[in-house]
Amino acid sequence: MSGKKSEGKKRKTFKEAVIENLRVLGEAYLIAFVIRLLLLEAFAIPTGSMIPTIMEGDRIIVIKPTYGINFPIINVKLPGFYEPQRGDIVVFKNPSYRSPGIVRELITLLTFSVINVDNEPKYFVKRIIGVPGDTIELKDNELYINGQKVERKLLRDDGYWKYYKEMDWVIRVKSKYFPDDGIIRNFSISNLIILYDNTYRSMMMSYGIPERALPNLEYFKGDLERIKASILSNKIPEGYYLAMGDNRDESSDSRYWGLVPEKLVIGKGVFRFWPLNKVGVIR
Repeated sequence: MSGKKSEGKKRKTFKEAVIENLRVLGEAYLIAFVIRLLLLEAFAIPTGSMIPTIMEGDRIIVIKPTYGINFPIINVKLPGFYEPQRGDIVVFKNPSYRSPGIVRELITLLTFSVINVDNEPKYFVKRIIGVPGDTIELKDNELYINGQKVERKLLRDDGYWKYYKEMDWVIRVKSKYFPDDGIIRNFSISNLIILYDNTYRSMMMSYGIPERALPNLEYFKGDLERIKASILSNKIPEGYYLAMGDNRDESSDSRYWGLVPEKLVIGKGVFRFWPLNKVGVIR
């Protein structure tokens, strides 16, 4: 009986087996793509700008619906559940990013960045320090928010780095530094006007600063006058944020390339899954 049953079963042809396997792979790819596009995405941390909170080479999970799902390439964003808050670790599109073209962006997107033909750093991971309406200042590397000095507690000094508890997170700064080392340790919102005013931008480019190092004004299109007015009054305009790295003296952040438009925010970094000995929630 069992032999007859086996004989009665229709054996799949090679072509049918290939088609079925391709269908399964296609369904798995589609599910993974939708999850990555709408819900969760893994990001590898390429630099040490968030040390000691996140180390270079760490991998984190970013939740996308928190601040609103951001559809890449077409730059359409849906409303989120919350607005970014001070202290949030966020992933956002680099405000200085210039697209290499839709085709190249699509290749990177559809291959999950395995094939990356995008030459520009597209995403940054930083901490939100300033929210709309805030005045943010650094005075000799000490943080002031709305005119009030943020108290910090020295945790340790290893001779090269000092680690401080600042609000609910830990930052590090160099124990010793030179005034001409190029690091911005004295800062106010009004300093950013040079990034958004065409006269200043032209002057900087004449001195050899490439335009790609400056904010892409396409992201601020139609809003420049309001932004400049707010910046000159030393306040962060509505719809924009100021982000900084916890590794304060080795972070390329809003001090250098300006404000983060809310529409460029991708999601909230919440969980580290690599390395295995550091798996857990990040704050």
